Amino acid sequence: YEEILKTGKEDRAAYLGRGRALELKGELDAAAADYNEVVKLSTGGEMANIDSSLAAAYYSLGSIAMQQDKPKEAIDVLLKALAIKRTDADTMALLGSAYVKAGTPDKAVEPLRRAIMFVPVGWVEPYQTLAAAYTSSGDPELAEWADAMAAAQTGDSAGAMTRLQALTGGEAALDAMIGLGQIAEVGGDPTAAADWYR
Repeated sequence: YEEILKTGKEDRAAYLGRGRALELKGELDAAAADYNEVVKLSTGGEMANIDSSLAAAYYSLGSIAMQQDKPKEAIDVLLKALAIKRTDADTMALLGSAYVKAGTPDKAVEPLRRAIMFVPVGWVEPYQTLAAAYTSSGDPELAEWADAMAAAQTGDSAGAMTRLQALTGGEAALDAMIGLGQIAEVGGDPTAAADWYR
């Protein structure tokens, strides 16, 4: 990446690549400087509102801000990333984590639930963060639903189903039934899954 940049061309892909390499090495300030170069080269452009490289730079800046325990800074750039790429589940999940870490768990719920809508199974972190958000905002049944779904993603399907069945008569009933359907479907039982979905 440095050889590309030595050519004198301000190559956004090279800044993104070197930024990612630096981030993986733990050189967060240097990585952020490269991502900020991408932002500088991209903002104000005719296609900035749909620029995937700009969205990636904002996401990476948000990731670095979270690693540096600066959740409010992360929120600012992650919202910019989402404005460009509205269906990016990774950005939604990281934004939810930033809201929880910033002490505003009520704001975390919406982006985390959207992330889960896009990737409902096989991804534990959004459910774990959502459980923490619901616990902090005083919604124990929804927190239990999210925690049970997190358990299902880590392989405890039987335990998760037992926990979710206990929630099918309360505030989290709809979420619990959908979760039961998803677990049954992933587990290869389409009949049970269809029954829960119905």
